[in-house]
Amino acid sequence: MEGALGTQNISSPSITLPHAHHFVPLKLTPKNYLSWRKQIVAYLKGKGQRLFSFLDGSHPCPDDADAAAQWSAQDSAITSLLLASLSDEVHSLVLDKETSFDIWTALQDAYGLASMTRLMSLNMSLQNLQQDPDESNSAYLQHAKLITDELAAASKPLTPADFNIYVLRSLRSDLHDMVSPILNRLDPPSYADLSRLLLSHERIKAFQKLRLTEAPITGSQSPSANTVQRTDQVNPSSSRG
Repeated sequence: MEGALGTQNISSPSITLPHAHHFVPLKLTPKNYLSWRKQIVAYLKGKGQRLFSFLDGSHPCPDDADAAAQWSAQDSAITSLLLASLSDEVHSLVLDKETSFDIWTALQDAYGLASMTRLMSLNMSLQNLQQDPDESNSAYLQHAKLITDELAAASKPLTPADFNIYVLRSLRSDLHDMVSPILNRLDPPSYADLSRLLLSHERIKAFQKLRLTEAPITGSQSPSANTVQRTDQVNPSSSRG
């Protein structure tokens, strides 16, 4: 198997990456390793599994001189791609690295564990999601989506049904009456649909509250008139001449 792979790589021309910056726009910072890694992997695998194999160490430099020269040309192109996708504060970590594999490994060692910690933190945030009493439905939903967007960027996406469960189970108590009708739908609502449902429900609740505070006093007489009438009934003589 290794011989077949080696023969394929020796005879294959190097793949140039002239417009890679258009497909790898995100620059690596100490806080976005998972998102950055995802775009690099997707791009290099899109160019052929052989290119990503430079990074994971499964395609080391061959012994044959001609093949080694070709390998070096390809590795240089990938190295340039990696360096161009690093922010200034990250560059210092790889100044002494010669190959794309060395750079990839150094960045993984520096940020991989921190990113796993971040992933655990995002999952905990999702588990502990709770709408504050004075928090609007829109703000609450955006907060939940921010967490799930980061999980998706880390290749841990949630299905719409799971997202809805997390959001609905943590709504304020005055909104619990809308949970069952949404969960009982055959097709889970999308984020946009859920946002509209929550906003509509919020407006209805606000309108009902406004009507209660502005409702007129019922009855044909005012409280003072009723008081006078009851007083007259107790002391009928007071109204005689």
